[in-house]
Amino acid sequence: MLKNAFLMLLSLAIAIGGGGASVWYALKIQDGVGAIRVGQWTAFPDIGTPAADPYSK
Repeated sequence: MLKNAFLMLLSLAIAIGGGGASVWYALKIQDGVGAIRVGQWTAFPDIGTPAADPYSK
C-alpha cells in the first residue's frame, strides 16, 4: 500500500515538474522556429513560402 502511494506521488511529481519545465521553456524562448535575429530585428524568412512549417503558412 505504501509502495503504491509512493509511486503515485512520484509520478505526479514527475508530471507536474515536466509540465512546469515545458511551460517555462516555451515562455523563455524569444524567437520562433526559423527566426533570424540581427541586433534587435527579428525576421522569419520562410513564412509564406513552400518551405515554411505547416503551422505558419
